[in-house]
Amino acid sequence: MAPLSHELSGLVLHHDHFGNHLNGKGGTVDKALEIRNFERAGETLAEVWSQLKIDDHPVVAMYVKPPIDKPSTIICKENLLWASIYVRQSQYLLQIVRCDDRSCCKQWRSYYPHLVNNRFIVSPIALVMSTRGPLPTQLNGANTKFSSLLERQQLETLIKSHLNLDVIPFDYYRPSVQQDIDRRVCQKCYLCFPFIAALNRHKKIHTDKCLSFSVRDIS
Repeated sequence: MAPLSHELSGLVLHHDHFGNHLNGKGGTVDKALEIRNFERAGETLAEVWSQLKIDDHPVVAMYVKPPIDKPSTIICKENLLWASIYVRQSQYLLQIVRCDDRSCCKQWRSYYPHLVNNRFIVSPIALVMSTRGPLPTQLNGANTKFSSLLERQQLETLIKSHLNLDVIPFDYYRPSVQQDIDRRVCQKCYLCFPFIAALNRHKKIHTDKCLSFSVRDIS
């Protein structure tokens, strides 16, 4: 993503190219105009990125219109149970990973499942070398360094035990969100969320009403 992000420096994507679709409070008042403005921004990005080469290969980018043109007919419900299985969220990272059930998801096309335990990338951990070996430490501790992915996976059980945590939130070492981490963790399944509102929506799957439904039923 670095080459693509580099081209965005100084680029301004106007939200009102075809006219302002927002009211004074920032709410949408014209959905059709909002989609046209969004489409223009997408086309601009495609034009910029299509001029790039990455590793001597030309970049081909295009804006793909939604399959439905009428905003009133677009229905996008949040499937909470599906998200709890396939999605892991944090303040700065979103992971959407296929499952290992071939009746549900297609075959893996890379070595990803052989390199990443339990499908999802584990949290960054700051380690310090002790006389007994590497141990997790505070972010501002002396002589600390962040471990590699393979190191974190190998030491995951030790790290959880040392920190006294069942699940280590991905943002555990992010100073800007330290005060909110505990409030963003589900106390039933220990999934972490970037916002309290997302956590509150997720909690619906733990109600008696939802427990008997399948992934495709709950939204």
